[in-house]
Amino acid sequence: MALDDSGCVWVWGYNGYGEIGDGRTQNKPAPYRIPQKYFDNEKIIDIACTDQSSYVRTASDSIYSFGRNGNGQLGDNTTTDKYRPVKMANWDPSANNGIAVWQISGQSNNVWVTLLDGNGYTWFTGHNDYGNSGAGNTSNLSQLTKIETAPNGDFVDIMLFNKRFWPSSHMKVVKYFLDLISKGKEFLTSVAGAVFYLKL
Repeated sequence: MALDDSGCVWVWGYNGYGEIGDGRTQNKPAPYRIPQKYFDNEKIIDIACTDQSSYVRTASDSIYSFGRNGNGQLGDNTTTDKYRPVKMANWDPSANNGIAVWQISGQSNNVWVTLLDGNGYTWFTGHNDYGNSGAGNTSNLSQLTKIETAPNGDFVDIMLFNKRFWPSSHMKVVKYFLDLISKGKEFLTSVAGAVFYLKL
């Protein structure tokens, strides 16, 4: 998956769940540009993907997704795979002061999406078997849902990581935490690997 300087998204490779976004499930051996009309003709400013799902952020802070969706990770209020981009449900960028940070984590069907809005609250959709959402439960969510458990409302950054990628990526996180601690900062982390920072 790639983003060009004009804000267009290019995809290629494996497409078993529709993660190419061309309406089919045939693999693509060469780059394919997803038509802008699938994103309401908005400019794309950021992209993310897992091995079976793809995500696109527009200039207005809307999120579109496509591919595998068995746990609601596409955020369209269904658990049906999508072969073309769909807009995530229950998210109004204007009402929530836009997106400060967005992160995707997991692999295969066990994927979740977390946004940090401009007001310091996280929003979650997808796989939640280990309490990844931070909402105090283990129920999967199929649309972006605001998480209001404390200390939500005070977050300034989020980071997600997957335990399967230890040690290389995790060591970077551990070193980052040690640096925060050495500077007298505090942080809160969940057992699922979703990490949240508080501004002190």
